[in-house]
Amino acid sequence: MPLNLDLIDTPEALADLAPAWSDLCSRDPAATPFHTPDWLLPWTRHLWLGGRICSLAVHHGNRLVALAPMFTWGYGQQPQQICVSFLGSGITDYLGMTADPEFAAEAARLVLHWLADHRADWQICDLQELRAGSPLLETDIPARIEAVITECSVCPVAELEARLPAAFRHNLHTAGNRLRKEPEAALVQSPADELIPALFRLHQTRRREREQQGMFATDSLRTFHCEAINALARAGIARLYGLRIAGEIVAVQYNLIARNLCYLYLSRFDPRYRHVSPGMLLLRKSIRCASEEGARRLDFGATGSPSNTDGAHRTT
Repeated sequence: MPLNLDLIDTPEALADLAPAWSDLCSRDPAATPFHTPDWLLPWTRHLWLGGRICSLAVHHGNRLVALAPMFTWGYGQQPQQICVSFLGSGITDYLGMTADPEFAAEAARLVLHWLADHRADWQICDLQELRAGSPLLETDIPARIEAVITECSVCPVAELEARLPAAFRHNLHTAGNRLRKEPEAALVQSPADELIPALFRLHQTRRREREQQGMFATDSLRTFHCEAINALARAGIARLYGLRIAGEIVAVQYNLIARNLCYLYLSRFDPRYRHVSPGMLLLRKSIRCASEEGARRLDFGATGSPSNTDGAHRTT
């Protein structure tokens, strides 16, 4: 039975696909939390700044076997250059097509040939931040299209079963000792309705000190993260940890756990408490909890490192 490719061209039609999309993500062993509708639908609702949805759904019979969630943008600019990009661009470490492994190669070929067939509708094809091994990276690009198709930025990954760098392990141990000396201090895994506002407050305070815009600087960014965190929490993926001192949340770690891998998406702390190494304390908590849940690897994100962290793995 041949594969059929369908154009999904409205946010409503994309949302209607969510149950089948979630099921597809569960069948793709390389899918990350950033490929799920729990992440990308909130992005589309709150951070998509316009253009046109041109997501491509590939079916085998009635079964969704691949999805390339894309959109075009750049309309009305002078000179006008229409660009094809993935939904989620800008704040997402891993983008790209989700596919059932059995159909991944053929689905990637269909997606790239669809782009070639619609070459008159766009000027730039900018498909960035693809996970390593993405079928789009392993498929010949039709000669009719000029595309920018690149792997994701470097995201350091540490094996939990391996020995972490000695200096890193020393810092984790030292942070634990400092916590025990701090009166009225405790690591907590509190409800999201307490830790999400604290994360926003801590992150924006730090960015304002540096006279920079943070990733929670706008209402739309905050609304996106609230919706995505809650959706991912319901799916058993999102984790929020906090450090409370004297009744106040002074540090928050925002993680995602899926397929035995813990993504350290964002951490932020109050600089007044730098002396207790709050970033290291929450990282220590994250490693312990991830290990207890069966995770075998830590992904430090596009800006993180297991040997150099001040508790802010993501700084944008």
